[in-house]
Amino acid sequence: MWRRAFRIAIYAVVGWLGLNALAIPLFGYLNFGAALIFPLVFVLTVIGAVRAVTAGGRWAWAYVLGNIGVLAATCVVFVAGLVELSAHWQVDTEVTRPLYLALVLVGLVVGVVVGARMRRPAP
Repeated sequence: MWRRAFRIAIYAVVGWLGLNALAIPLFGYLNFGAALIFPLVFVLTVIGAVRAVTAGGRWAWAYVLGNIGVLAATCVVFVAGLVELSAHWQVDTEVTRPLYLALVLVGLVVGVVVGARMRRPAP
């Protein structure tokens, strides 16, 4: 019983972190237009968490690794920003905003695909 509650808590934390990591480039690229899309993204995250907890297996792996992919891409961009800051570079944000969103979405897709192909028991 406590393992299931712990798993639900971990999925909630990972989903919340992934949702926030996706919100930053989404609002950065789409500005206020993201306010129309973000509720859909939130609902899909909640549905993914519920499906991961109830079905387990591939759904759980896809949910967890998809969110970890988003977090990993965000960390890569954060480190690149620190390098840019320390080197006193000035990059064009018109170019970097869509690249940031694309990198985060690639992390999401790669995580979901790898998770969907997992054959091990649910995390």
